[in-house]
Amino acid sequence: MEQKPGLNLKKVLVVVLFSLFCGAGIHVGPIPGETLFSDFLVQRPSKVEVFDPGHQREVSAESEDLVVSLARVEPCSGCSGGKSFTFEVRDKRRATRSSFTIRNDTAQADEIAIVSSSRAIVLGSVSGTTRIVNVVDLSTGSVVDFFYCHFPSVHGRFVAYLKFVPRYSTQPGWWSSVYLIYDATASPMQNRLHQRQGFEDRVDVGVPIYPPENVERGVYEPMIASEEDAHQLASDGLFWIEDGVLAFVDRWKGANHLVVVDVRSGIVRPKVQVRRIETVAVLDPARCEDAEHPEKLIHVEEISVPREKSGYVRLHFSPRDSCLRSATLDVPIR
Repeated sequence: MEQKPGLNLKKVLVVVLFSLFCGAGIHVGPIPGETLFSDFLVQRPSKVEVFDPGHQREVSAESEDLVVSLARVEPCSGCSGGKSFTFEVRDKRRATRSSFTIRNDTAQADEIAIVSSSRAIVLGSVSGTTRIVNVVDLSTGSVVDFFYCHFPSVHGRFVAYLKFVPRYSTQPGWWSSVYLIYDATASPMQNRLHQRQGFEDRVDVGVPIYPPENVERGVYEPMIASEEDAHQLASDGLFWIEDGVLAFVDRWKGANHLVVVDVRSGIVRPKVQVRRIETVAVLDPARCEDAEHPEKLIHVEEISVPREKSGYVRLHFSPRDSCLRSATLDVPIR
């Protein structure tokens, strides 16, 4: 199973003011002029496949016009992943076939997402803890971009994910989660904050959507001064709850927060709502094993939209939380 980046490093000497939490670009309350939650099937995070590159499973995807499937896997001495992956593209309307091949750090192909008639995304694994996103131009049969990440979640043209953290990082400091989005219809340069570095950078990729200090300052690195300042994903991935609307739970400063990000108007300045999840509303402290840090006992395994309650998001808690008051909690966001 994919592991979350651990908070096991030394301290980064960068101070972030709490006031930034309510800074420009962060909206606590309804989004003006927007109606959330039409009849939309929640898009769960991409399934984490067991890392077993010696036994590659079949992978395919189908849209109204196309069928994309893994055709063959071959040894590749010039590939960091040790293999090349060739995919067949069948156009159902034109009755034509084409192909493309991935030759990079990908060691295992996990999932295909068809973005459009000319774009596809192939999610793969580099190791048991590191995922890789391959962006493919189907018209030319070439991989136009790829990058490392954690917990990717694809919906339409967007890929949401956590910034990649090397397992054995040499950077001192407590690591903090940084949440990003990549637009597969934009160019590699447009999906990087520092375009002068070129698209050869496979780590600092995408546009930050949270925490607010990363959004406002336009930086990839966590901006924390202590372990308490660190952000940590507290849900089983990132959930697309509406077309262009993402939700996840982030743990920060001893509390859990529901974060809802609206990128329907673009990913550069996302509209973000943050709702604090009151620990006592979820847990019965008298029955909790960790009375000192009960917020760490809260883990959200699913985020959905209750059709019977307009303007709410429903959090589904992990059954391993033994002192839960309820298995779900409805949080108002409008």
